This record gives sequence, structure tokens and C-alpha cells, in this order.
Amino acid sequence: MSDTAADLPSWPRLKYESDGGKPFVFFVLYGTFEPPYVYRSKYRCAGLPDGVVAQKYHDDQLPEVRDQFRQGPAWDEFTAANPGLADTVSRATEGLVLKGEVADTDSLNYLRDIIGFITSMMDQGCICVCDPQMQEWWSPRSWRTRIFDVNEAAPRQHVVVRFSEDTNPEKYWVHTRGMRLFGRPDLSMHDVPKKNRDAALDMVERFIEL
Repeated sequence: MSDTAADLPSWPRLKYESDGGKPFVFFVLYGTFEPPYVYRSKYRCAGLPDGVVAQKYHDDQLPEVRDQFRQGPAWDEFTAANPGLADTVSRATEGLVLKGEVADTDSLNYLRDIIGFITSMMDQGCICVCDPQMQEWWSPRSWRTRIFDVNEAAPRQHVVVRFSEDTNPEKYWVHTRGMRLFGRPDLSMHDVPKKNRDAALDMVERFIEL
């Protein structure tokens, strides 16, 4: 490969402040996996970021690590929404876990590299990606459409905003899942009047982008 990390597009954090925590990367891929061959320019990837490791699990090596995500509320939602793909994932014998902390810096280049790495795996045997932090399952098509093909940092695609019933039935508890990917705490607001749902969503999404 003739290109280097310096040749790849940079994803700056324009509102970055240095008092945050370390971004925590955690994805689980299902399918079949051989040694990865990542082409930097094709996938906008300089390799796995420092601090992130890829570990393969299968029937003969800690299958419980691979299997633990194929259960629970997020799995049930995925099964109901996409039963065909969920059935294929349920029969997958291999899982590849990407996990680790990266340095908190003024760019999201680590995210660019993770996205590129996962996309390359989808072209080499990965059939689905689980994001345990936001409790989302990504098919290859949805991952490419909403994540890779955007060709820029898109924080809102990595964070889910939930509206849960609060102690007052006329109000919401508005909260997020997924902000640890950016080294920031999840957002939480109680006692949000239901009539203000759209305004609350707009505000939370602006905070996510910041």
C-alpha cells in the first residue's frame, strides 16, 4: 500500500475540550474471519487504533463471549425487525470482538479507522455487526448507508436517544446510549413534558454533535 495515514481524510472535533474521558470502542462482528486485509484508501482506514484489539471467538474458544449478545432486549428487537438476518446471525459460528480505549484527542480519526476496518470485514465474511453500547444491530446494507457512505464523522448515527416513561406519566425520561464511544457520558433528562418531545430530541442531538 503506497498511501499512509497522512493521506487519509481527517475528522476533526471542532468543539473538542480536553477534560473528557477516553473513548471506549466496543463492537462485535459475526460471520467468518480470516487474517484481515485492509486497503487504506478504499476503506479510509489506517488500521486498528492504538488501544483497540481484535479477538476472534468460536465454538472451541470461549463461545460464551460470542453468544452473550444473542440474547436480551436488543437481540429481541433485532429478531422482530429482521428475522431472516437474525436467524443467520444465530447460526454464525465465529465472532470478532473489537474492544479497547483510545486516547482522547481533537480528532475522530480513531472512529474513521474503526468504521473502515469493520466495512472491510463486511467485504470479507462479516454478516452483521452488534454495537452493545448503543444496543444496535447493523446489517451490511444499513452500516454502509448510514455509517460508511456518509464519508464523514456522524456522531448521531452512533448514539440512540430513548424516550422512557418517567415517574410522572405525562413526562418522559430522555436519555442516550452510545456516548462512551466518544469518551463522554450519556445524556439524561427527567421530567420532560411529552408535548416537548421534538424540542428535547433536537437539543439532545445537538449535544451529541458537539
